[in-house]
Amino acid sequence: MEAKKCRCTNFSLCSKADNKEIIDIPVGRELKCPECGFDLDEIKGSNNGNRGRLLLMIGVAVVIVVVGGILFFLRGESPTTVVSKTGKESNSSTALADKSDKDKLPFLTSISINGPSTVEENKTANYSTSASYKEGDAKEVEGNWSVSPDTYASISTKGVLTTKSIPSDQNITITVEYSEGGVAQKATTSVVITKVIANKSAPGKQKASVDEINKLSAKLNFQQGMNYVQSEDYGNAIKEFTAAIDKFPDYSSAYANRAVAYMQQKKFNLAADDLKKALELTPQDPNVYYNLTALYSLQKQLDLALGALDKGLEYGFNNYDSLRKDPDLKNLRKHPEYRQVLEKHKIFLK
Repeated sequence: MEAKKCRCTNFSLCSKADNKEIIDIPVGRELKCPECGFDLDEIKGSNNGNRGRLLLMIGVAVVIVVVGGILFFLRGESPTTVVSKTGKESNSSTALADKSDKDKLPFLTSISINGPSTVEENKTANYSTSASYKEGDAKEVEGNWSVSPDTYASISTKGVLTTKSIPSDQNITITVEYSEGGVAQKATTSVVITKVIANKSAPGKQKASVDEINKLSAKLNFQQGMNYVQSEDYGNAIKEFTAAIDKFPDYSSAYANRAVAYMQQKKFNLAADDLKKALELTPQDPNVYYNLTALYSLQKQLDLALGALDKGLEYGFNNYDSLRKDPDLKNLRKHPEYRQVLEKHKIFLK
């Protein structure tokens, strides 16, 4: 039987009213409280309350969807559109990809020089730079080139070395600098400019003398020795330099570079003998004087080191980066007269 939902409002005099109890009154009967007889108030729309609330929620949702759709078409934007700080629109997936690519930029760790270790006088040779990255990648890059001393050679911005006429074999240092992603790197390599041996055979004869053959063979040993120095195989380098000296006893560069190899093995007495011999043969070679400076510094013979440095600068040594950073000069740089010698030759290092 259908009934009406009612409440009694006779508060304080009726427990049903005080408890806000819902009273069911069959349709057709008088709306009176069965406890106190007071007139009841009918609860309007009680049967449809829950359904009404549900319909209200659905209605609100529909309105939101409709309004959102209208705004979407009015603005004409895709949900995946991102507006950058420049005011330009870009697809969000592209923006994320760009950020990912930026995070993956290679990190430069080192550079190296590729090219021959010996070059004849009045010749050209090509050098290139390889860059290595933290991720394990490597590629050729274009760096800034320089050569020291520049008395007997020059090098172009493309790494082309051009040598000049020389009185005897000369040691030079090639340097390249390169920066990428805010990281700067530098590499150096030693190169020997070799004196060309003229063919003094009699007119009409092509056969070279025994001495000339020995000198040519000695140069091959010397070149192989320089290759071993580059790979830090000083034992085999010494063997090749010694073979060159045996074939050509006046080979100044072979003595000078064998001394460097001896220094790496901490055989300082043998290194000193070779450097002194090299100076007998080429008394104005600035690189020999520099190596002698480094040797004396390692042995803490600082007065002798200062004298050798003074001579090397007098004859044109100008690899100032070595003067500033070479670890073999650590002891000498502490000497109070070190900077005085440099300033004597107008060299002011920071």
